[in-house]
Amino acid sequence: MTWRSIPGWPRYEVSEKGGVRTSGGYCLTPVAKGVFQLWRSGKRIRVSAAALVALAFTTPKPDAPTSSPKPHKTWKTPEMREQQEAERPKRRCHDCGMPTHNYRCPACWEKVRGFAYAGESARDEYSVDLRWGWND
Repeated sequence: MTWRSIPGWPRYEVSEKGGVRTSGGYCLTPVAKGVFQLWRSGKRIRVSAAALVALAFTTPKPDAPTSSPKPHKTWKTPEMREQQEAERPKRRCHDCGMPTHNYRCPACWEKVRGFAYAGESARDEYSVDLRWGWND
């Protein structure tokens, strides 16, 4: 197996099969399928093994500068992460589509459990309302 140093990543080497190790010989474990976390300038960056193999084993064109691969799915700032999470659709009830924090809203859970049809409530003297504590 041939190991080559990675241009732009002086502390790491890559094999033609996509294995990554430190220059000291310690083999790294991928964090996802074909993705490794490497350190550069005090920051941890996720990089695909295919990009590292391409950097190490392909010959660059004479006029093209050697560049580092793009980081794998990283957020530049915490504000960007918050914005992406705010844009996600909110969870909705499986049955009626109302906004909820659960798989179903409380009214649909009562229907599924049979309380709404029998004329009784799902809350009894031993039940717990998770928002307020024990029912009084």
